[in-house]
Amino acid sequence: ICQEIRGQLTGLVPTDFLLQYPPERISHLPRYLKAMELRAERGANDPLKDRQKAEAVREFESAFHAMTAEMRPDSTPEKQKAVRDFRWMLEEFRVSQFAQELKTPYPVSQKRLRQKVQAVQRMV
Repeated sequence: ICQEIRGQLTGLVPTDFLLQYPPERISHLPRYLKAMELRAERGANDPLKDRQKAEAVREFESAFHAMTAEMRPDSTPEKQKAVRDFRWMLEEFRVSQFAQELKTPYPVSQKRLRQKVQAVQRMV
C-alpha cells in the first residue's frame, strides 16, 4: 500500500507541479493528500478491502498510462484536454474509493471513467 501511495504521490506532485497545474487544480491537492493518508491508515487495518478498491483504480490507471503513451505531438488540443480531464477524474475516483467522506466536486464512477476512456479513444 505504501509503495502504491508513494508512486501516486510522485505522479501527483512532481517537482514542477506549481508550473504544471493551474491554481484551481492546486487547490485540490490537500484533499488528494488527505485521501492518501486515510488510505494508508485504513489499508493497514483492512488490507483485503484496500486491495479490492485498488483493483478498481488500477483499471483506470492503466487506461491513463495507455492514453499518455499514445499521445502524439499532433494530437488535437481537444484530445490533450480530454486526457488531462481524465487524469483529474482518476484522482477524484481515488478519493471516492479510499476517502469517500472527503467528497468529490462532481460525480465520478467506473461507468463515467469508462465512458471518458471511450471518448478519448475516438479522438484524433
